[in-house]
Amino acid sequence: MELLLMRHAKSDWHQGVADFDRPLNDRGVESAVLMGKLLREQNMLPDHIICSGAKRAQETARGVVQAADYVGDVTVSNRLYLCDLTDFIGVIRKYGGANNRLMVIAHNPGTEHFIAHLTGEHKRVTTGNIAKIELPLSVWADFTPQTKGELIGFWRPREPRS
Repeated sequence: MELLLMRHAKSDWHQGVADFDRPLNDRGVESAVLMGKLLREQNMLPDHIICSGAKRAQETARGVVQAADYVGDVTVSNRLYLCDLTDFIGVIRKYGGANNRLMVIAHNPGTEHFIAHLTGEHKRVTTGNIAKIELPLSVWADFTPQTKGELIGFWRPREPRS
């Protein structure tokens, strides 16, 4: 099974609103669209998307969905806001089902730590980045803290693609 982990795109710090309610800035909107196009072009569309309830994560999901022509479900979970390993695994177990490719849109530092925990690789995860991890599972309900996978791809919005 494959897990696509994405950090939300660049948000606007100048809105004078609570952290949870911060929207994307123009660059963030553009990055979400770029990454949605990447998913479509690389034939990496997820079967299901789970995203944090924070406004910037939901706006990232909307940009990805529209640009990728994604027609599947998007589940919003507030548990992914400022989450840790236990939260990631719990949300994935709850909503992942038998979907082969699952996408989770969340925040840092949790996303960075989760990638390192799963793969042993330490990546600097900036806004809009997507990591693709292959996991030895047949259903997400079998996901545990002991599950380890392989990082098979990592993309940033500002890097050229081949």
